[in-house]
Amino acid sequence: MKKLLNAILNLFIKPKLEERKQALREKLEKEIAETDSNWVKIRNQVYLELLDSADGKLMDLLEKKINNI
Repeated sequence: MKKLLNAILNLFIKPKLEERKQALREKLEKEIAETDSNWVKIRNQVYLELLDSADGKLMDLLEKKINNI
């Protein structure tokens, strides 16, 4: 049963999570490239570091915070 759940996770959930990560990554990198603010560059770089290890719950939080910027 555990193997079946892992297979389902790998097929459906992980690709969707990676799509969400990529969309946020692109938004943050674009803002880094377009701003002169060191604060924005540092903040976005921290968000990018968090994205690398983010799970679904952290992604929800990051998306909410980043979309409110």
